[in-house]
Amino acid sequence: MTNEQKRKQLTAMFGAYSKRLETLYDKFIDRLTVIAHKSGVGVEDFLEKNVLYRFGNYPELREELNEIFSDYVQKDMLAYRAGITDGVALAYSHDNAVLSGFSILSNKAISQARNTAAETFIRNRLKTSEGLNLSQLVWNYCSQTKAEFEMAVSNVLADGLKKGTSAASLGLQVRQYLNNPDMMYRRYHRTVVDAQGNKKDVVKWRRRIVDENGKVRFVEEPLEKVGMGHYRSSKRNADRLMRTEINGAYHRANAERWQMEPFVIGIVIDLSPQHPAPDECDELAGRYPKDFIFTGWHPQCLCMSNPITIQGEEKKEFYRRLAAGEDMSGYVSPNAVKDLPDRAKQWIDANRDKFISAGERGKLGWIWRDNMKYVGKQFSPEELLKMGYQPSIARVKRVKTEAEKADIQRRWDERKAKNALIIKTGKNVWQVADKLEYTETIGMKSMLRNAIIKGDTIATREYSRALAKEIARINKEAALIEKTVPDAREWLKQFSLSDIKEVEKVVSNNVAKWSGNYATNSYLKSKYASLEEYLLSKLNSEALYVVDSTYLKPHNLYPTSKVAESAYLKLIKETQSIIDWQKIESALTELKAFDTKSVPFNNILSDIESAVSSKSDLNAAQELLSKAEAKKKQIEYDRGYAKKGKGISEIFSEERKKAAVWDTGNGQLADDTLFPTASKAWQAATKMEREKIYEYTHHYCDKNEPLQGRRYVGSQSRTNFETKVNLITRYIERNPLPKDMWFMRGDRDISVIRSRIEFAGGKWPNKIEDLVGMTMQEGGFMSTGSRRSSGFSSNEVVINIFAPKGTKAAYVEPFSQFGEGAQSVKWDGVTRYKRFSREDETLFQRGTKMRITKVYNDGYKTYIDVEIVGQEIKDLSYVLDSNIGY
Repeated sequence: MTNEQKRKQLTAMFGAYSKRLETLYDKFIDRLTVIAHKSGVGVEDFLEKNVLYRFGNYPELREELNEIFSDYVQKDMLAYRAGITDGVALAYSHDNAVLSGFSILSNKAISQARNTAAETFIRNRLKTSEGLNLSQLVWNYCSQTKAEFEMAVSNVLADGLKKGTSAASLGLQVRQYLNNPDMMYRRYHRTVVDAQGNKKDVVKWRRRIVDENGKVRFVEEPLEKVGMGHYRSSKRNADRLMRTEINGAYHRANAERWQMEPFVIGIVIDLSPQHPAPDECDELAGRYPKDFIFTGWHPQCLCMSNPITIQGEEKKEFYRRLAAGEDMSGYVSPNAVKDLPDRAKQWIDANRDKFISAGERGKLGWIWRDNMKYVGKQFSPEELLKMGYQPSIARVKRVKTEAEKADIQRRWDERKAKNALIIKTGKNVWQVADKLEYTETIGMKSMLRNAIIKGDTIATREYSRALAKEIARINKEAALIEKTVPDAREWLKQFSLSDIKEVEKVVSNNVAKWSGNYATNSYLKSKYASLEEYLLSKLNSEALYVVDSTYLKPHNLYPTSKVAESAYLKLIKETQSIIDWQKIESALTELKAFDTKSVPFNNILSDIESAVSSKSDLNAAQELLSKAEAKKKQIEYDRGYAKKGKGISEIFSEERKKAAVWDTGNGQLADDTLFPTASKAWQAATKMEREKIYEYTHHYCDKNEPLQGRRYVGSQSRTNFETKVNLITRYIERNPLPKDMWFMRGDRDISVIRSRIEFAGGKWPNKIEDLVGMTMQEGGFMSTGSRRSSGFSSNEVVINIFAPKGTKAAYVEPFSQFGEGAQSVKWDGVTRYKRFSREDETLFQRGTKMRITKVYNDGYKTYIDVEIVGQEIKDLSYVLDSNIGY
């Protein structure tokens, strides 16, 4: 691999991380703009006080500002760490391309060295030594960004900020200054002559202000007042630091790798072809010892280093001995480069005073500090002492006083206690994160754990803060998401926060779209009694669609399909609850119109009103409603309404039963009675309702067995089950009987009757004759024959069913699979048929209650006469998951 290829890849990495820093910078500026806009900046205040805009003048914003600033610093620091790690990885990748065929190191050893190199470099850069550490530099540049923002706002105010300016407009004006720092500062050059008569260009920076007369002036301000850096822009300073850190990590990783290879005898440092102008790079290029650590001669240095390896006969002998099994790890070549090149020595000598001055100020560059083994030879012992380095001949150790020893011990104990607390806190944060199991925090959790294991307190503190803050952020967003997606925190163990938020967005958008459609579509309003009824239909359909790839049409399922299903089920439950409360309110209105002074009845109504007002317990409200309706019927009966032709007694009188429709012929009478309602209901039904009511006529076990409290042996989800049951329930509800009618049903044996008695909460009597007067309830939907001798009347038990007018029962013979009609979901709702099947089916609503009025035997058969006294549509929450299927 050529130097140019290496340099190109390294430059690409610079660009990628420069873009990452720029993104973080832009977000930080956006958030600062929102705070500045919140503070209510005004040009009048600025002109009156004649001072720069400062966030410090607004203490009420301090907490929010600190949070934003801390977040920016931490994310910037994570970016620098990632850049250093990638720089090391790139160095090893380049080395493998050149040395992989010759290395004596195992792949495991190389991998371990690579993993260690990045962490070691980061750890060393976080230590304070001869200046600021990496963390402090990043903090300073972030602080400089804030200061620049404040100055930019000051300049916007100086230009004149219109009242009512939006945050977005303020942001645009501020960015004009941030993108052009010279609009805020001007560089003034002047030429001075030093003591030796040499001319020198001196740069002075001046800041833009508005004086007391409202005029713009530029006053002198030292560079360090706003923030130290080689540029006036903190963004450019941060970018420069990132390039320097990546470059340093890349070159140091190279140097450390080459020192492990005995066949490397030195390094050669080459000048970059893109070198813009002659400088120290020209003078320092050349061959150096293998343990000379080259990290770049200056920030953003483009020079490249390459290993010098043994050649010729020496190389052949080396690998011959290695192949023979000899340990060559300690081999030292007689041809190894042992000192700096002469031109480098001459350059150091020519810049001796600068070296000494930099050493005295603690500003000596990395590359010289790392290589004092060779560089130090060019200086005298006295000069080295000035620079802060001990010459080997002058290593004198001074004995410390007891007070100094005690002070050292005290500081050591304090540091030990502080570090122990940091590690303890880190462990606590890690344990919380490990228990939560969020996928978003896996990487940060791993980094924190490694730092704790290594005892790296600096990294532990940094990662602990970052991880704790990330958990708090996720919990806060999850709490908002759970308004739509239930158990969002549990789903975050499988999916990212962005995945869950996308589900929330899609579900919310669908509900908004359906609500809008209903509001503007007169057809939907005529078809559905309320918005909630329409939403329930759409939600049931969508809940099935997201988990069933064959439903409606073949389609692919998303990985988050179960998340979406849970969201739709939650909305289904909430919407059904709204509908149920609406029904209770409607029934309450009718009950309140009933004229009675009954204290118990009115007390029940009062309780219902309280329940409706609080909407806290739907089941309790429904039970109260049932009590009120039963009490009303009892009052009617007690008043003797039967004499007036209105009461309960009249409903179940022998006269009405004798007058009721009872088709004893071929089914035509029943068809004439039931067809108009069936036709109307079918034409008003949705496609899904038609599909599910038709499906019931040939496959009912998956619906009825769970409803009856029995276990269905088959595969189906709860969503699928509830969707089917709700669709069938809704269809039957639109089918009130137009007249009093008799129906017939055959059961296989008396145990079926017993199961209905027990489902209604009753106890099976000792004698079958004692069934008279008892109430039984069918938990599922109930199929019956519409004429005598139909509906499996050949079975051992035959039930004659009297159903009063208004009872909910759907005539399904015209489209039933076992009927003599269309035998298809494609029935048009208009076509009539002249022949009727043995089943001649009418399907009664689930939860039908029947009072037994007569029991008698005729041969081997048992006949039971019943009258329908109610139809209770229970909330499906009573159905056990274990009964629904697998």
